[in-house]
Amino acid sequence: MRINYLSRQDIKIILHYLGYIMVGIGAILMVPIFIDLYYLEHSYLIGLIPPAISIGLGFLFAEKFKEYDKLKFKHGMFISSVAWLWAGLVGAIIMMLILDISFIDAFFENVSAWTGSGLTMFNDVEALPRSILFLRSLEQWIGGLGVVII
Repeated sequence: MRINYLSRQDIKIILHYLGYIMVGIGAILMVPIFIDLYYLEHSYLIGLIPPAISIGLGFLFAEKFKEYDKLKFKHGMFISSVAWLWAGLVGAIIMMLILDISFIDAFFENVSAWTGSGLTMFNDVEALPRSILFLRSLEQWIGGLGVVII
């Protein structure tokens, strides 16, 4: 019985394409910073760090692991899985830093948004800062589009 696994070449291909997605996720998560600046909520510097790291790592992966082999089904499945987790993780770090909530609550909030389920851990959602409300709405909208596309 042969066990299929990922070779080094497969990992390079995955990291290359995942880099582009990481840049996209970072760019999407930077949009709420403009809402923060408009409403003078003063958390934009904290909210800037995780998306900037995502963009930086994404560019690094996309450039360092340039491979011109064909993308296969197994690559796409792995990229899709890791991209959902990465989006949830980066968004969770933003919420942890700005709202001072636990990682589990922040991660659940973000994964539920990115997957389109829209469940929340907050009792009084309207009391959240406007930039976080916009972030949640944007993640739910893009997550819903992503679920439809996949």
